[in-house]
Amino acid sequence: MDIRYGGQNYSVGDRKLDEVMAEVGQIVASGTSGWLRVSNGSGTLREAYLLISPGVPFALMPAELQEAEKFERAQAEALVTADPLRIDIDPLV
Repeated sequence: MDIRYGGQNYSVGDRKLDEVMAEVGQIVASGTSGWLRVSNGSGTLREAYLLISPGVPFALMPAELQEAEKFERAQAEALVTADPLRIDIDPLV
């Protein structure tokens, strides 16, 4: 799952969405700040810690949502790059 924080992307690969949401919820409910361990980097583990505190925006993006967004983006790009004058004819028909 990816996390968007401070305009940067981070990831949490070894935890479930509900676990991370519960941890962040506990930090915010306490009225204080806390640290969330994440990875900064794609493909390589580079440990980083995000300071979570009330009023600081960030987004959790589950992998399922990311895959759906990639599919929608690919469809939109196919429509934009399609040549409206090109007609493919199936030679077997």
